Amino acid sequence: MNKNFQKDWTVLIYINGNNDIEPEIRQAMLAIKNADINENANVLVQISREEWNLVKIIRPLDNLPESDDKWVGVRRYYIKGRECILIEDLKKINMADPMCLYDFIKWGIKNYSAKNYMLIIGGHGCVLKGALADYSQDNPYMMGIPEINIAIDKACKEVNSKIDILVIDMCYFNLLEIIYEFGKDKDHSVKSILTYIGEGPIQGLPYEKMINLLEENDTEDTIKKIIDNLNYNLVAFQVDNTKFEKIKSLFNELAHCYLDNKKEELKSYELLSYLDVNQPWYSVIKDIKDSMNSIVIYSKKINNNLGLINIMTYLPSDSNQLYSYYKLSFTSDNKWAYLISDKKTIDNINLELKPIKISYQAVCELISIMNPLLSTDDKELILNNLINYKNWKLK
Repeated sequence: MNKNFQKDWTVLIYINGNNDIEPEIRQAMLAIKNADINENANVLVQISREEWNLVKIIRPLDNLPESDDKWVGVRRYYIKGRECILIEDLKKINMADPMCLYDFIKWGIKNYSAKNYMLIIGGHGCVLKGALADYSQDNPYMMGIPEINIAIDKACKEVNSKIDILVIDMCYFNLLEIIYEFGKDKDHSVKSILTYIGEGPIQGLPYEKMINLLEENDTEDTIKKIIDNLNYNLVAFQVDNTKFEKIKSLFNELAHCYLDNKKEELKSYELLSYLDVNQPWYSVIKDIKDSMNSIVIYSKKINNNLGLINIMTYLPSDSNQLYSYYKLSFTSDNKWAYLISDKKTIDNINLELKPIKISYQAVCELISIMNPLLSTDDKELILNNLINYKNWKLK
């Protein structure tokens, strides 16, 4: 490309079909290829696809169209108009590896510089535990949420750039604890986040439409335009370390105030939901709601008692769930975490830029999401068929 000409946007699309949503990921790519893409945007796609037999094992009830284009693995493309240029065939690499995401971001920004950057991450998500489930390897893997941020931050700092809009195309990523992770440092690399308020469609967002709605320079106007023109329940947040630290401090204060003054046992969601001016923590909850609203850039729908942002108010006693929760920076020195985890804490959290092996139970949860109408026995049969097909040794 002409190094003297800098486009307004570079869009980095990281979509993982190394799992049972391969048909939807494939369709997303076809939609991009068949669209007249905004000429003032570099569009780079790293896409992975798993074997068709794996999809059929996990989704036995779905009548899914098989592709004539049967390649498997990971590829990088550059989209120019309606031309889809294969840049590199990366073979069967693990898309749940944070270093894989890091490498894609660094490569994309370094080779296709622009005035603004949008990063889209799409694939399977699992609340708190991670994202981008990958079934292509010797074990099933996920990318941890802190690791996603570390990968983005590491890549951006090495090329001296920031992500103007991070699009998280996965369900239930509008948790305060997750949003906080991307702004926990003063010199954070993500400026804003756009995601679903709750559940999103299995086919994901129409990336080609989002790209063609990009404004020349104004990120906030771009975000509003995307949300207004897409028929999805979307919300966008400003990533602001100062505001984030205030919100975290308020939740810590709320938990201390409740524990010091409680006259009855309240669940965490009750504490936030039922306001009484006579409660000593009444003003703290008001401040929390105002502060949480202050980071919302734009949305079309009010979701719950806290507005457009969810927060964990209950954690099961499962040790894996607790460990995943305490990996998040929002829980550090925060009494709120102690309160909602039923006064359990976990120390010695070790963060590495590596993919996380998924447990038997976590894979079962993902199978349940795709097969809500099947019985427990049928879901376990699918999982066991999958384990045998992949020759995994799950615990």
